[in-house]
Amino acid sequence: ALVSPPRGVPADHPVLAKALDYVLSFKQRDGGVYTLDEGLGVYSTSLAMLLAMRLPIEVRTRFDIPAMQRYLFAQQNPENGELGQGGRKRVAGADMRRLDQTGGGDALGAIDAAKLVNAVEPSIVVPARFGAGGGGGEYDTVGKFAQEMGLAEGAWEAQPRLVLTGSTGETDETRVVFLETKAG
Repeated sequence: ALVSPPRGVPADHPVLAKALDYVLSFKQRDGGVYTLDEGLGVYSTSLAMLLAMRLPIEVRTRFDIPAMQRYLFAQQNPENGELGQGGRKRVAGADMRRLDQTGGGDALGAIDAAKLVNAVEPSIVVPARFGAGGGGGEYDTVGKFAQEMGLAEGAWEAQPRLVLTGSTGETDETRVVFLETKAG
């Protein structure tokens, strides 16, 4: 509900300020934003980070985004670099770029997205929020991201859907899956 302020509500509106105060009341010393008794730290912190990313910069500064990133990253790899809840391996010293100042709008640009993918090395990447091409759009094209990922032109094609079952395979290669856009 708080992903972005409603149209026409200024960033300094008292109702928005009250809602942000409420969210920030759950900030923990470890950088997470959650209640201690629910066990939903990763989920709640992710939602708080999404909220922060959608806010104007003058309001966004109320959130400690680097601390939230460190908390989320630590939850993925909690045991001395061993496999955690998310990542395949610990990314020692990875430059977790400040996502609040990278790219345009509410998404990373193709270059920064490719850098993040290469740092984290996920099993599968499904790009979202890309432009249709022809320039002038808010987002980079899917072709630019494919190029930044080192995919040869014509070596990939959009799929109508992605179905994941079981293991992602034995490969250490990151699989990039482009989904067809739906009119809607």
